[in-house]
This record gives sequence, C-alpha cells and structure tokens, in this order.
Amino acid sequence: KPSGTLAHAASVDFVPPLLRAEGMAEPVAFPLPEAHAQALRSLGEPVSDGCGVWVRAERLELGAIKEWEESLRPAVRKALRALGVDKTTEVSSVLRGLRLCSAGSTPLSSSAATDLREGVFAQLEVALPSVRSGGALVVRSRRHQCLLEEAEPAAAARCSRVEAFYARCESARYPPAQGHRLSLIYDLRTDGTVPLPPSQSSASERLPPLGPA
Repeated sequence: KPSGTLAHAASVDFVPPLLRAEGMAEPVAFPLPEAHAQALRSLGEPVSDGCGVWVRAERLELGAIKEWEESLRPAVRKALRALGVDKTTEVSSVLRGLRLCSAGSTPLSSSAATDLREGVFAQLEVALPSVRSGGALVVRSRRHQCLLEEAEPAAAARCSRVEAFYARCESARYPPAQGHRLSLIYDLRTDGTVPLPPSQSSASERLPPLGPA
C-alpha cells in the first residue's frame, strides 16, 4: 500500500515571480497591497467551494519564472516524499491559475474531488506573501482527514507557503480571518504510473505550521 500523508505544507523563502495579470500595468507587489488585491478580484471568476475568485493561467504572466521555479524545487521535492511519491517518479508541474481568497468570503463548503486530467495526481498551491491570518486547508479521503493550518502571520507576510495534496481527495479552503490569501495553483502530473493517496492509519491527521524549509 502507498505510504505517506494526504497533504503536506511548508513555508519557504520568497523569490518574487514578477507576477503580472492581464490589464495590470505593473507586477503584483508583495506583501500583497489592497489595491492589487482588488485589481485581481476584478479579473476573477467565482471559485467552486465559494471561497474567493479564480484567474485562469492564460491571463497571467510570470516574468521571473526560472528563478521562481528554482526557489520552489526543494520544497516540492520534500512535499512529494511526504506524500509517499517514489523518488524515481518523474513529476512535472502545470500552472492552472491564481486563487484569491479574502476575509469575509462565502463560508466554506466542501468541494468535490478534482476532475483529474491525464496523468494528474496532486495539486500544488503556493501562497504568496500577504498580511493575513487564518485560511486553513482541509483535505479528505474516505473517512480520513488532514488539516493544513496557515503559517503564523509574520511568516505569511514574508514567505511563500507551499501546500501539496492528492487530487483524488476532496479539499476545501477556509477564508482567512483577516486579509487576503493569494495563491498560484499547479497540477502535478506524471507520464508514468499515477501515485495514489496513501492508506491512513488514523481517522484524522493534524499537520502543524512549519517554519522555513
């Protein structure tokens, strides 16, 4: 049976991706200012679980994509090992879009398991620095559950928060108690054997916030 966890989270040092959205004259600043949060909100579509808005990848540009991906690579490798993915499995990431979830968003409702595309087995969510508190992620598989708590506010304002979880699981996001949570969302896929969620030994697993990796 696969061994590992349903989900994994860590905070890492932030490298600016020079993120620009369609219609914005300048890259998004960090920690995320209110004016840029509102500009992104105006571009977004409602998210299925009611928490925030979604901006599709084709409306985004990452001006420093090489440096950005290099900064995330160690944390992504660590997340894959935590999920129980064999180290010989070749994994690629595909940007799907951007998610903005703000305090006062519609209360949480559980979303259905991700509609899997060919080779996709997990989702990677990278929260960018913002002044916020709260905003936990709940991941469920059958009768098992993981709760990924948000980083402490000081870390949230200066670090990237990397979260990975199995796409065959249901997942839902709590809105932050304060501020905005801005995340880039990626599919993790493989051309080989698709990893499956592990069999959890306990009915509920709670993952505490981690410091910088």
